[in-house]
Amino acid sequence: MSKLRVITVDPYKEKIRGDQYDSDDFMEQCKKFMECSCITVVCLDDHNMLILDDDGLYRDPQRLFHWVSIDDRYYAGKHQFYAGKCVIAGTDEEGDTTGTTLDMKRVEDELIKFQPEGKRQEAVMQFIPFS
Repeated sequence: MSKLRVITVDPYKEKIRGDQYDSDDFMEQCKKFMECSCITVVCLDDHNMLILDDDGLYRDPQRLFHWVSIDDRYYAGKHQFYAGKCVIAGTDEEGDTTGTTLDMKRVEDELIKFQPEGKRQEAVMQFIPFS
């Protein structure tokens, strides 16, 4: 059983920390930390992903963090707000989960900005019919 280096983000406690998750039950450990059963994955760059609580926008209280750009080619690089706890992990060329290549200190100092308690983001659903 190998260990994967991850970074966990808890906007409720405004804490970012480095951790190691077992590769064999990685997603279960993520869900346990985030206290959720459904996840969303967002590409941060060619080697890192953000694993989010899919229901983060629907939780009450809602806690947001702002992700600052690291690579403008990705949706997450557009100064995006996210809600709830998350795990940052890595990905390889085949799409397999690996340890993150991001430096925890850089994530803490530059890339994540916690939003004040009480700030809310409303969920948006839009259906676009195919022509």
